[in-house]
Amino acid sequence: MRRSWQAGAWCLALTGMIVLGACSREPASIKELAAERALADSLVAGMTPAQPESLRGRVEGARERTAAFLDEHPKDVPAALVFVKLRLAEAALAAPSDSALAGLDYAQRSIVLKERMEDCLPVLDRAIEHAPKDGESYYWKALVLGLWEPIFAGQELDPEHSRLPDAIAAASKALELAPDSTSYRSALASYQMLSGDDQAALATLRAGKDQNDPTLRLLEDWEQFPVPPSGVLSRKESAGIAEWLAMTGLDDAHARVRAYWVPGSADSLRAFYERGWKGIFWMRQPPQTEKGETWSYSSAALFFDQAGYRPLRQEDLKSPQMAQAEGVSIQIREVRSPSEATRAVVPFDSKNVVCELLLTNHRRVR
Repeated sequence: MRRSWQAGAWCLALTGMIVLGACSREPASIKELAAERALADSLVAGMTPAQPESLRGRVEGARERTAAFLDEHPKDVPAALVFVKLRLAEAALAAPSDSALAGLDYAQRSIVLKERMEDCLPVLDRAIEHAPKDGESYYWKALVLGLWEPIFAGQELDPEHSRLPDAIAAASKALELAPDSTSYRSALASYQMLSGDDQAALATLRAGKDQNDPTLRLLEDWEQFPVPPSGVLSRKESAGIAEWLAMTGLDDAHARVRAYWVPGSADSLRAFYERGWKGIFWMRQPPQTEKGETWSYSSAALFFDQAGYRPLRQEDLKSPQMAQAEGVSIQIREVRSPSEATRAVVPFDSKNVVCELLLTNHRRVR
């Protein structure tokens, strides 16, 4: 799993975006699975385990009892949802100590973990069959399909292993059935954003009632932030850096990070931003050569203010307000004499010099 169970994909899927719908029309599970439902609900609400191994055993037992109940009551939709919530918690609790995941890179781990959740899908499909107008089953299906995404093959979504298009379809159906649900809307927008379609995510969130949604605020910042016209968004690099930042505890990481490949030199890229903001201060590092490539780094920042942005100036570095500053950081990595490996990931002819532009939004939205 990407991070610890409290802060990883389980947390993304089961805390910020979830409301528990009271969709039960059959009382059997309400009575017979009362303890299992209470455990699932406490986990969804964000219960932090004092003893994860002990909790893992409780969750596994509850999931097994729920599975046995579903064998006898296959049409009980609330029981199906309890099963899925417990199954997600069980997988999340097991992942940190799972030796089978050791040594795997992010994509490999994502594929393995996603395959382990496949048993949730037939349970949810049966629930949808028995209650096709209930958006909650579609919503949970979207969450299961969207876990550990995006998964790339090269620079594109992996058509064999990524379920992001299916997650978008399920979340779209959930929102169609319950258009007032902020949770369903947030889930759909998150998956649209992960797929690289910020405009679709913005349209989804703007159509809802919650105009303070964290993803909406961050995407609106990107809508206003200048990027060189020749820059090409790198979804894979953006996702990889967001994953690393999320491991440090940064919230909403995927909405905060945008990485681009830009043809030309760092001088031309810095000049692009200096045309908009005179006096912007650049911090630079000496060039270094590795495997025939010469890299140089420079960085700057733009603070949010009432007029939009103002540039970081050298004197700001000594200001005590820096610790509370909000804005967008700009990091440039210039690559001269790019290697074949670099040329392979740049989505255009990089010629003799190319820049990687990394933008990170540091607005406090929660």
